[in-house]
Amino acid sequence: MLASEVFEVVLEGARRGDRDDLATLWRYYNPAMVRYLSIFVGSDCDDVASEAWISIARALKTFEGDEEAFRRFVIVIAKRKAVDFERGAIVRERRKDRFSIAYSRDLEIGERSDVVDDSADLLVLLKTYLPSEVAEIIFLRYILDFNVGEVAQIVNRSQEAVRTASHRGLLRLRERLLGKDLADIGL
Repeated sequence: MLASEVFEVVLEGARRGDRDDLATLWRYYNPAMVRYLSIFVGSDCDDVASEAWISIARALKTFEGDEEAFRRFVIVIAKRKAVDFERGAIVRERRKDRFSIAYSRDLEIGERSDVVDDSADLLVLLKTYLPSEVAEIIFLRYILDFNVGEVAQIVNRSQEAVRTASHRGLLRLRERLLGKDLADIGL
């Protein structure tokens, strides 16, 4: 986290349109946002993050809160952009059916295989073995270190639903990593 005094100064500068301060916010918050977006949009996460930052820059004048509130603000906008992108992917997929194979190759959605981060293996596991909603919750809780209440706000679910999804998702990952059904070994 940025120190609260530094965050306030940088945020105020970004609100006034200072490019250096906006770049500081981008450098500090974009890597986590890109990793988070890769859960939903795969290799298009950088493009979706760019769209999110355009929205963030526009919305800075109305933002109120501390650095924790800003982290939630960034993630919520990123999620909305991912949802918009997925809706567009559905439309592109429908259009793809209307075109010949020769023209549809450019419309295919790729898989993210080049995530650059220490948590790359975890991202692969999350995307491979869990539904995106559960992967999102685990990513927010254990990679981005949001508490249960914050995650519940971001994903628009109850705290109990977040705890349950997190617990079940972690059990499923553990089951996959062990290569056994946990019920068979008494867990």
